Amino acid sequence: MAKKKIVLYITNDVIKICEAVQSGSNVLVNRVFQVRTPDGSVDDGLILEVDRVAAAVRDAFRENGIRKAKLAFTIYSRKIATKEIELPYVKQVNRINDMILSNIDDYFPMNNMEDYLIRYQVLDQVVSEGRKFNKIAVFAVQKEMVASYYALGKELRLPVLTVDYQINSLNNLMKKQVKNGISLVLQMDSDTTHVTIMNAQAQLFRRSIPHGSDSLIQSFAADNRLDEEEARMILQDTRMMEENLTPEEYGELVGDFASAITRVVEFYTSKNPDLMIEHAKLYGEGVALADVGNVLGRTLGVEIETLFQLNGVQVKKKNPQGLTADQLNAYLPNIGAMMGTLDLRIDGEGKRNKGGGYAPMFILLGITVVASASISIFLGYEKRVLEYEKVYLETAISQLEDAEDIFNAYEDAKEYIDTLASHTVSTLNSNEALHAFIMDLEAIMPEGMGFNSLSAQNGEISITGQTAGKESIALFIMALKELPYASNVRVDSIRDTYDEVGAVTSDFNLILKISIEGIVKDTPTIELPEGHPIYLALDAGVTAIWEEGSTPPDNVAPIGGEQAATEGGEE
Repeated sequence: MAKKKIVLYITNDVIKICEAVQSGSNVLVNRVFQVRTPDGSVDDGLILEVDRVAAAVRDAFRENGIRKAKLAFTIYSRKIATKEIELPYVKQVNRINDMILSNIDDYFPMNNMEDYLIRYQVLDQVVSEGRKFNKIAVFAVQKEMVASYYALGKELRLPVLTVDYQINSLNNLMKKQVKNGISLVLQMDSDTTHVTIMNAQAQLFRRSIPHGSDSLIQSFAADNRLDEEEARMILQDTRMMEENLTPEEYGELVGDFASAITRVVEFYTSKNPDLMIEHAKLYGEGVALADVGNVLGRTLGVEIETLFQLNGVQVKKKNPQGLTADQLNAYLPNIGAMMGTLDLRIDGEGKRNKGGGYAPMFILLGITVVASASISIFLGYEKRVLEYEKVYLETAISQLEDAEDIFNAYEDAKEYIDTLASHTVSTLNSNEALHAFIMDLEAIMPEGMGFNSLSAQNGEISITGQTAGKESIALFIMALKELPYASNVRVDSIRDTYDEVGAVTSDFNLILKISIEGIVKDTPTIELPEGHPIYLALDAGVTAIWEEGSTPPDNVAPIGGEQAATEGGEE
């Protein structure tokens, strides 16, 4: 049965609302509309003044003829923490959450983790060097933020079905747009472009750059002394654009934007040289610009398919607004939230409290009487089962008497490898790390950023420079933190200046540490002498864990990430 929802995407400036029906794996959109967010009522995803936001939404519902609705929300906030991790592959999916929670303090070193909801999304399953693991995105969302959306639902007196995270919503929508093979997917919105590399449905890499369709419109308006609305009309109309721009001028207009995308892609492909992009797709608000996909493709050197109609998304034939498919590009987070959710909820929220009176009490009493009559029978049976299990475990323990010797031998081998690795590191100096850092800077520097000075002393790097706003600095810091040899990245100072048209220039001083250990990736391969205790134990036919990277004897056969001794060709 089709499920009808009203999905709200609330930002500091605007509330975007989408009424849609989910039918199977498809979404049918009935109407979309938006209303200004009351000033000061929302701060970076947190609803500060629920009553004012509720009044604005209530008025918008009334004007668009919506009386009853089941609500869903998708949140965007820079306060939502994200961490990409790798975990060993497990068949039981419900174990992934337990594994994440057991190490959550390592992923998010915050003192108040009890104030956050933890959710995750499996990005990919990878098999590498005999090891199978999951690449997972982990999200930490403030409970206070999530609670404010359920409070909004209560103020509106409408049920809240779910709350999602905008990045997850967009990922759900993006998966519908790609098929098999390696794809470069560009979601070009008004002020941001999301650059994603996918392997079929698996996400390999994702970055956002602070440039979108409005960036091109503003550049064109400034170069030709036009107001932005006039520049928008020209760039969105093929005939008017051809009258005002030559192909070379259009290519030059798109050039800086394309260069920013190229740097992001090259940053990933430099670390994965075997990667070959087979498809490239462009969708989002930016497709309204005439021929932008082809011009961008020529600049990037790839053929880009522009998606004017999104896969899995349709406009209802009979809708009250006369909607067209291209109008949906401004409501992508809303639509993606229809396709899946992280289901952010505080305990008890979103659940109806049913029942009342004495009837449940009598039912519970009857169940208790019946259950008590069965307890004694069950306990007798359970006792016999436990006795059999005890005998089985004692037998199994007696067969593992050699385990301690194997473990001690393993510890000896591991210490031998660690010692050899430390000697390898001692032959290197900080010049290797500094060289790697300088080589990586070109790939990770945001567009328009420039350095005034760069100094290095005892592994500490100090950089002063200029860029266009704090968001550019934030992107640079995020990229620096992903370098394996960089740590303690921090901004010492930022100073903003504004020109006569309001454009901002940020002077900054940034400090980080680099270390040679971060670029020493491989554990040395060693061969142990034949008299080593592990060899002796293996020759005796005892199963053992073998250190990855070392050379096992001939009677050791690999089994996944572990290797077990074999005797006569049998395990």
